[in-house]
Amino acid sequence: IEDAGLKLCGIEIEAQSVARALVPFDAVEPILIVDMDALKTALIMVEKAVLQFTSSVPIAGNNFTDKLAKSLNVTPSVAEKLKREVGLANTVEYPNLKTELMPGVEDLAAEVKNILKFHYDHSETHIGQLLITGGGAKLQHIGDTLSPMLDVYAPLQVTVANPLEHVPNLEHSPLTPYEALSFTTAIGLAMWGIEQT
Repeated sequence: IEDAGLKLCGIEIEAQSVARALVPFDAVEPILIVDMDALKTALIMVEKAVLQFTSSVPIAGNNFTDKLAKSLNVTPSVAEKLKREVGLANTVEYPNLKTELMPGVEDLAAEVKNILKFHYDHSETHIGQLLITGGGAKLQHIGDTLSPMLDVYAPLQVTVANPLEHVPNLEHSPLTPYEALSFTTAIGLAMWGIEQT
């Protein structure tokens, strides 16, 4: 870093930046964050606004894109567009879209259940909120589809996050909350920078 002419101000794990962006500093209840990027999904547990643990699973945005590209015989860019614009829904033009994507969502739900079970095996506090973020959260209907799969841990509110919600003094953003999903880590890291000044 120094050879690149940069001054090192700090180093932190990605999960800490994500948690800072999404969880208010005064939050008490535990929150589970599902951070889906292109290559992996990080499952991040935060309680009393403090990072408790993280886990990483190889279910990610690219898995869904590749599945669609192969099954529909389209390019990855077309598959990515379908994933973001139609997502987990069957349409007249694409009657099997949701069907093709559901195995991946079911795998993700199973991993989330493992984390929830681990939490309840070691804690009496209830997790009432699950936030989905990262570029993979742009998969349309992911929250609505995932929510009933986790009913065994109800009440659990499953929401696609707004990474801009807790940025201090933000009046106008060049990004919409939907676009900001791909930049959650960077937003949280920038918020750390604000705290240091």
